[in-house]
Amino acid sequence: MTELVLYEQIDAVAVISLNRPQRLNAMNRGMLEELNQAANRAEQDKTVHAVVLTGAGTAFSSGFDLKAQAENTPQGIDEWRPVLRRNFDACMSFWHLAKPTVAAVHGPALAGACELAMACDIKISDETGIFGEPEFDLARDCSYVLPWMVGPNEQKKSSYSGWTTSPQARLRRWD
Repeated sequence: MTELVLYEQIDAVAVISLNRPQRLNAMNRGMLEELNQAANRAEQDKTVHAVVLTGAGTAFSSGFDLKAQAENTPQGIDEWRPVLRRNFDACMSFWHLAKPTVAAVHGPALAGACELAMACDIKISDETGIFGEPEFDLARDCSYVLPWMVGPNEQKKSSYSGWTTSPQARLRRWD
């Protein structure tokens, strides 16, 4: 793996870190591919019993790298399908991991990064954590994990209003 995703094993725990701190760990194509590889590595390693997913620097992740996307925007369904599949697969690799997964959030976990955190079994955050799906403000409801977390009615409220929230507020709504 390159340095877009760091993989470290501490005792029986694999620590996977998003590593683009200069871009608030904005996820690009390479990072998504490396996330999949890291999840698969943890899954296959019999000495790993749990996985912690976190971000380097001051953020978990600001979401997908919109600057990179704008520089090479897919055109039509044939170009969009592999992009969406890669995004989905990276998130679902943590959802389907047979070992316990923990999202250790600090700073923003927005859009696709919020989905990634929600795909983990346990979500923890320090007081700087901000969870949100700001793309909902653009009438783009692409959340595939949120309905499982909060139920369809709460998901619709979030989709129609757009939201960012603190960990304390999320705890009141998710528990």
